[in-house]
Amino acid sequence: MVVLSKRWPDDNWRVVNARGDFGACLAKTGRIKQAKPLLVKSYRTFIRTLGREARCTIKAANRLVSFYDLIGQHEKAAAYRDRLEFTPPVSNSSPRNTTQTTQ
Repeated sequence: MVVLSKRWPDDNWRVVNARGDFGACLAKTGRIKQAKPLLVKSYRTFIRTLGREARCTIKAANRLVSFYDLIGQHEKAAAYRDRLEFTPPVSNSSPRNTTQTTQ
């Protein structure tokens, strides 16, 4: 993330996505207190910069669903799951939004 932060601004989708991926990794290894702020910040930044329907935002919301399910906070997971209800599925590609197919 440090390398990415030196190349792009802190709210660039690449930096924000890396932050969210790192948070997900931390959560899976049991480092919950370190993971949560990274996951939440990633999601909020994507909402602010790319909007609710952007692929990166959807991916970040899915990370939060998994995180809250992992730690047993199923109501919070459900709240993020509800936000995904009307959004298209996320593909494995990494475009910034649902209408863009190239980087």
